[in-house]
Amino acid sequence: REKVVPWGVFGGLDATGSSCDVYRGPDHSERVHLPSKVTTFLQHRDHLRTETPGGGGWGDPLERPPALVERDVREGLVSAARAASVYGVVVGADGVVDAAGTDARRAELRRAGA
Repeated sequence: REKVVPWGVFGGLDATGSSCDVYRGPDHSERVHLPSKVTTFLQHRDHLRTETPGGGGWGDPLERPPALVERDVREGLVSAARAASVYGVVVGADGVVDAAGTDARRAELRRAGA
């Protein structure tokens, strides 16, 4: 699932692909990307980071109720930046949906996608 990612349905977005990286060095600044099928050896103090893709989206993200996106942000499932860029939901620093900002952002995203 690194190159062929799980797809979205009914207007949902595709998932992000998987990845696997080893971070080496005293400050872990040396990144070694591992291909999807590999055998490797880790050294003492290496850090291994594996990301799995999850599933593709279901339905148009601009139709997701803002209150549910707010909850996703509050629970750490989605960042406030991603809420605005993908779902068109503007969540303020106080963690509350900005209704006017959300209406404007969703209109902007719809125009851009038209």
